[in-house]
Amino acid sequence: MNPKPTSLATGAFLRDSLKQLGERLDAACKAVPEVEGVHQVRVSARRLRSLLSLFRDYLPPGARQVRDRLRELADAFSALRDLDVLFANFDEWHRELPGKDANALLPLLQRLAERREQLLPEAQVALEAWRASPEFELLQLLALPRAEWPAAAKVSIDSVAPDLLEVAHGRFRKALERARRRRTLEEYHRLRIAGKKLRYALMALAGHYGEPAKPTLKALAAIQEGFGDYLDASHAADVLSHLSAEPEFKPATRRACAKLVEICRERARAHLAEMPELLDELDSRRWAEVLEALTGRKRRKR
Repeated sequence: MNPKPTSLATGAFLRDSLKQLGERLDAACKAVPEVEGVHQVRVSARRLRSLLSLFRDYLPPGARQVRDRLRELADAFSALRDLDVLFANFDEWHRELPGKDANALLPLLQRLAERREQLLPEAQVALEAWRASPEFELLQLLALPRAEWPAAAKVSIDSVAPDLLEVAHGRFRKALERARRRRTLEEYHRLRIAGKKLRYALMALAGHYGEPAKPTLKALAAIQEGFGDYLDASHAADVLSHLSAEPEFKPATRRACAKLVEICRERARAHLAEMPELLDELDSRRWAEVLEALTGRKRRKR
C-alpha cells in the first residue's frame, strides 16, 4: 500500500514535499495577474501552510515564520480571487434576467473590472514582499539536503503519518457529528474548515498512501465545494447589493442589480438547503474504516 520505503526519514519526505509545493507556488506567482494564477497562488500557499502546520514538530526552527508569511500572502489575494469568482458566476447568473436588464448591468460589470485593476497592485506588493522576505529564502533552504533538521525528523515517515492523520481525522469527525446534529451555518463552516485540513493532510501524504486515499479526497472535496458554492453566492449578493447603492448608476442598472442580488440569494439558499442531505450521506464508521485501511491501525473504541 505504501510506495515509500519505511526507512525514508520524515525530514527527507518533507524536503521533497516542500520542494514540489514551493515550485508550484513560484509557477503560480509568475502567472499572476491571470485568473488561474491568482487562484493557484492562494491554493499553493494554503497547501504549504497546511504542510508546515501538520509537521510543525518535525521542522527546523523558523518554519512557523514561513507559515505566517504564507498566510499574509494568501490573504492579500483573497479579495482578488473572490472578485474573479464573482466574474465567472456573473456570466451565468445574469442570463436569467431579461435582455434589457442584462444590458443595464454593463456599467456594473465595468465597475467590477475597474475594481480588479485596483486590487492587482495590492496583490503585487504582497507578492514582492514575499519574494524579498527572509521566509522565502528559508523555504528554499528547507528543500535542500544540507538544511538542519531536528532529531524528531530522523524517524521514518511510516511511524509519523498515522498519528498525524488520526489527529486530523478526529477533528473532522467531531465537526461532522456536530454539523449533522445542529445543522447550523456556523457548524457547516467549521466542518468545511476541518474537512479542508483533513484533505490537505491526505494530500500532503498522498505520495505515502497513494491510491487508497483518493476516494476520501473526493468525498472531502464534495463537502468543500458544496459549502463553497453557498459562500460564493452569498458573497456575490453582498457585494452586488453594496455596489448597486452607488449613486453613479442609473435607476435601470440599480433595478437590474437588485434582481441579480435576489438570484444570488436564491442560489445561496438552495446550496445551503442541500447541506443536510450531503452530510447524511457521510457515515462516521466508514470514515473510521478508511482511516484504519490507510494507517493499518485498528479503530479505537469510543
